Amino acid sequence: MKKRVLGIVGGVLLLTGIILIICLYPHISEIKKDFDRLKTEQYDTLVMSMYPIDYYKESDYMHYRGMDAVQMSYTIPNDSILCWYLNRAKKSGNYVERVYMGIDPERVNKEDIVKMIQENPDIFFEITISYPQIDYWTQMSEKKFGKVINTYRTTQEALLALENADLYSFGTEEWLIANKKNFEDELNTNEAVSEFLMCNMDILHPYGISYENLDAKFADYRYLYEKYCSLEPYSDATGMEIIFFGDSIIGNYTDSLSVPEVVSALTGAEVYNLGFGGRSAALYDTTEIAFSQVVDAFLEKDLSFLPVESQVYAGVKDYSENGRQEARKMFVVNYGLNDYFNGAPLKSKDEYDICSYAGSMRSAVKKLQEAYPEAQILLLTPHFSREYNFGRDIRGEQGGNMEDYANVVIELAKELNVDVLDNFHEFPVTELNWREFQPDGTHLNEKGRFLLGETIARRIKERK
Repeated sequence: MKKRVLGIVGGVLLLTGIILIICLYPHISEIKKDFDRLKTEQYDTLVMSMYPIDYYKESDYMHYRGMDAVQMSYTIPNDSILCWYLNRAKKSGNYVERVYMGIDPERVNKEDIVKMIQENPDIFFEITISYPQIDYWTQMSEKKFGKVINTYRTTQEALLALENADLYSFGTEEWLIANKKNFEDELNTNEAVSEFLMCNMDILHPYGISYENLDAKFADYRYLYEKYCSLEPYSDATGMEIIFFGDSIIGNYTDSLSVPEVVSALTGAEVYNLGFGGRSAALYDTTEIAFSQVVDAFLEKDLSFLPVESQVYAGVKDYSENGRQEARKMFVVNYGLNDYFNGAPLKSKDEYDICSYAGSMRSAVKKLQEAYPEAQILLLTPHFSREYNFGRDIRGEQGGNMEDYANVVIELAKELNVDVLDNFHEFPVTELNWREFQPDGTHLNEKGRFLLGETIARRIKERK
């Protein structure tokens, strides 16, 4: 009887081994390359994941964290292989202090992964839960979504109980999962976003998971699932060119997390970023370049007076080389914060005086209307800022408070018969919640930029 039992066990183990070999055979060369690195290289940090991390960089772990990391190229299918990799690293002769580990709750046994971490108390584990695109969730039935999300929750609850692990999740972040431009393919985030995520895998950053915020995180999963299952489609702006003018809110961000690229991701429009960080619409200093002058450079495709290293130079150059005269146009204009900060004159006796806020805005918009009479023009008022007593202080002898600058834009939109987005009065960033969207009190973070981009996307008019 004993021999029979041993024979059955041996048969099961043999069958398991055969299945494992069959499954791993197509990846043998990749695994061998990883294992060779684990054996021969010097490192103190192991990076491995159950979802693709192709665009994460080993050098970032040294640059931002001072860690000598070795990053595995194989996307690991289960917790058994995770354990296999970790054991290889431990046998290498290196003292592994930390493991960065990407976990897919649907393909991991939480008891086994908890056991692996508990058996290595001298290693600290930084664990990030997988963050699939929103379409991954919305294609599920309500029943399946409930089942999968329960797996996510029970896995995270088990990991939270561990003393030698921190847990992070980006999967409920709309700015990430609802923007397809953040991904190179279905699961792989692009280079810039991968760097951003890596830098936020830190207990000091806002994406850590704790017992205190777990309920809120899973309420967010439910909210996003329901929102995107019933979301009214954005306007299809494929083939349309949207040209963005503005200050640092536009010009300081150029990757897929920027306002223009969010609009592009949601609508299919081609976008050109002519933002100019730190600049005003008004020409308050002759050494500066006003909005009206940026429009001149755009219309004339003249780069001669634009700073070569600036985003506005890159944007005008990009449009000059790739823009299509015949394409349907939209212009988005976002100036006003620096005009207020610098106390630029609100108005002037000369309605087209570019040294005043109203004059420069009026002059520039008129030029765009004359050049492209069929184009949609959307003016954005300056949004909330905590600077100068939350925008209440009067700036400049001929200036005003922040609301005065916002009201100038509203008045101009009516006068010039163009659209307006009243970010001062209507944008949901306020004195009560600004820290969530504006860490420095003025510039929008990734959440705020997605929110603004989504709002702009909803204002695009359908082709007549």
